[in-house]
Amino acid sequence: MSRPGRLREPGDQQTLYIVLTGLLLAVALAVGGAWVVARLTGAGPATSSFGSWVGALFSGEAAWNTMSTLVAVVILIVTAALSGTLIVLVRAKAAGRSRVDSLARAMSKPSDMAELETPHLEREAARLGVASVCGPGVPLGRAVATGRALGTSWEWTQMWIMGTRAGKTTCVCVPQILATGGSALITSNKPDIVTLTRGPRSFVGPVWVHDPQGLVQEPPTWWWSPLSYVTNLERADEMARLFVAAVRGDLSKLNHWDSEGMELLASLLLAGALGGHTIFDVYDWLLDPDDQTAEQVLIEAGQPLAANGLRAKRQLTAKQRDGVYGTARPFMGWVRSSTVAPWVTPGQGRVEFDPTIFVASRQTIYLLSKEGAGSAGALTAALTVAVVQAAEDRAIKQGGRLREPLLCVLDEAANVCRWPELPALYSHYGSRGIILNTILQTWPQGVKVWGEDGMKAMWSAANVGGFGRGQEDAKYLEDVSRLVGDRDVRTHSSTHNGGARSGRSSTASLRREKIFDVSDLRAFPTGRALLFASGTPTILAELVHYSELDEPEESLREPLEGCGLHGHQNVEQLLLPRDTFAGDPLVLDCVHP
Repeated sequence: MSRPGRLREPGDQQTLYIVLTGLLLAVALAVGGAWVVARLTGAGPATSSFGSWVGALFSGEAAWNTMSTLVAVVILIVTAALSGTLIVLVRAKAAGRSRVDSLARAMSKPSDMAELETPHLEREAARLGVASVCGPGVPLGRAVATGRALGTSWEWTQMWIMGTRAGKTTCVCVPQILATGGSALITSNKPDIVTLTRGPRSFVGPVWVHDPQGLVQEPPTWWWSPLSYVTNLERADEMARLFVAAVRGDLSKLNHWDSEGMELLASLLLAGALGGHTIFDVYDWLLDPDDQTAEQVLIEAGQPLAANGLRAKRQLTAKQRDGVYGTARPFMGWVRSSTVAPWVTPGQGRVEFDPTIFVASRQTIYLLSKEGAGSAGALTAALTVAVVQAAEDRAIKQGGRLREPLLCVLDEAANVCRWPELPALYSHYGSRGIILNTILQTWPQGVKVWGEDGMKAMWSAANVGGFGRGQEDAKYLEDVSRLVGDRDVRTHSSTHNGGARSGRSSTASLRREKIFDVSDLRAFPTGRALLFASGTPTILAELVHYSELDEPEESLREPLEGCGLHGHQNVEQLLLPRDTFAGDPLVLDCVHP
């Protein structure tokens, strides 16, 4: 790899030797052709060998005729033309390569990648009993060393760390979403992931877009309340943790008041669910500590311990009570947004989303939210958990594994889907057929949500870790450098001896160096990724842009019954990349079940 600031080893004459050898071979070939002509034309002794003929040329016993000159010139011209063509082809091939591609074979051999290639993935899918409509696996890209496609089986989880403009959406998310014929859940804070995949996914099944903050201006034609997930105190605690994580991030750093506020919120959520109230009623109870409605609901629902906990907090000193309730209110601050209400409450013409029905089908759901003030990330995380839990329940009923796996592409998870339990779930969700792929911009971004230990646990449990460009954290880059490993480098040295016995001597030796040091990883090129797959040496992969994907199979070309195509009447256009034709983005509206 040619990198700035790197000089050739002293005495390394390898390139010069190659050039000189090539020239000598060309000259020898030209002279050899002339010798053949000389023998055929009688310009030299008929029985002479090549060596004796060359000697005869210098002594004048053999003649070099015009035909020999023509043959030699033709051979040299042909040799030069072939060499030039070879150089052009090599440079043309190099034009599509990055500066790190030459290191691909220093990391892994073709045989190391067999477990990630299509033949093995197809056998694994058959072994796992995965429905054929889901495809052989989840695509990762192409191996630089072999040019062959790579992917993961339907029991492997993933985690990617890629910076902005590194191809997360176009080269990772979109290809994976379009590759499966099963159900898919996608989180994001950008509209392009919906624009690029909604049309093709509409041919697989109905599409749901959850857009309470108007990222794609999706009208609220359906609704789902977080209280529908709360069926017991354990789920109430889980929902409260999601709401707190959306505000605080790493739950291991909660103080006393945060913990008390989270406990209060869990009790109120349970009361709201058991009493048939709305999420807005729960927020009203937080605003009025004197309201005893929630406490009475819990008593009537047979939850005396939760009711006693509420009463204890209500009877704290005024200062303490205000501290607990004041701490809990921001955890539900997202309900104050006027655009949220239609998405969490029933209304005319709006159907209720049922996660149980969703995971039993081949539908797609996009959960969109912005980060920062007014974020609906808590709602995004809550709906994500509800869908995934429904998938786990269905997997158990099917013998432990979903026959049609659920693909969860959690793009921008640290911003819009702060799920505290996510690191722990990586260790077993793959075996359930729930394929998690968490995509973050940087390692420190994830640490703010899951802590250093949580990030290490998630990275270690993921069957494939992906590294892309745009990383600046030196500690993380040093860890990646060590994971990639070292390579052997042949070095040459030469010495010149003066004096009476002057001469030159050269030696060759091997030394070890890092394949990538920190500065190399910081300047990692676009279009490339390092893959850390379980049981496999590091693989240098080429990221495949969605526009290079093959067209969908014939079985996916017929639109679903009950779906109407708007904007463009040519169905074939739905299967093309969005930048190949002008006009508004395609929208395929389907009748929801």
